[in-house]
Amino acid sequence: MDALDLIQDVRVRNRRGILLATMGILIISPDGLLLRLAGDAGLWEAAFIRTLAMGVGLSSILLAWHRWALPTELVRLGWGGMASILLLSLSNIAFVAAMAETTVANTLVIFAATPLFGAVLGRLFIGETVHSATWLAIAVAISGIGLIVGNSYGGLAAGSREGDAIALLTAILIAANLVVLRRFPHVDATIALGLSGFASAAFCWPHVELAGMSPHSIAILAFLGGIIIPLSLSLYFRSLRYLPAAEVALFALIETVLGPMWAWVGVGETPGVSTLIGGAVVVGAIVLNGLGAVRR
Repeated sequence: MDALDLIQDVRVRNRRGILLATMGILIISPDGLLLRLAGDAGLWEAAFIRTLAMGVGLSSILLAWHRWALPTELVRLGWGGMASILLLSLSNIAFVAAMAETTVANTLVIFAATPLFGAVLGRLFIGETVHSATWLAIAVAISGIGLIVGNSYGGLAAGSREGDAIALLTAILIAANLVVLRRFPHVDATIALGLSGFASAAFCWPHVELAGMSPHSIAILAFLGGIIIPLSLSLYFRSLRYLPAAEVALFALIETVLGPMWAWVGVGETPGVSTLIGGAVVVGAIVLNGLGAVRR
């Protein structure tokens, strides 16, 4: 292969990766809106249906990918896989709780800082080097999150400090999972996520009362968990075959921008001024840090 062929091959792979990552995030961007539209679902009911359907949907995709090799992949998970499943199970429930307690915009902006929290936890627990520019991005993002949380006073329209705190906990749990996956690279993230769906549903089950839910809400949550999330994450994870992880992480910001817009158009949930300002600070810090990581 000569230099021109190599350059062409790289360009094709980059385009494929960009297409996969963009499609994956576009598909999942109405997540918050769909949770809002299932209005008569309580926290436990929404989390149960969403995660159970997610487990079933991802299991179907994994069976198509691995077929008879899937049992071997399950055995290879080991303790690292168990830790990943536990962290993801908790984050599945925490994410739904955050969406229930605060605005879609607040949740997604705080959640967007996950890679930066991952950098801190990676430094603390597995000794990863954190570039000076990343420390600066972390400080800037924390100031943006502080602006959002500091101006959240009771009432869903303005967000709530409790909901913002749960969103922050969700981001930390996902960041911890990223560290586990880096420490145990043999763990298949998609398998761990699929199993976490079943684990989350099992945890929620004792608290679930489905009798008062409308078929409409059940159908929305089942569609979200069984179709939207598996399809989205399958495409998004596949993009890692063609693009650097730092570049793929930037595409997640599409949801940070579009998610609140869907909620605004769909249910009239308008982000507060502090959320818009704080969100711009957080997103700006993540974009600059991600672009710097890609250059490095």
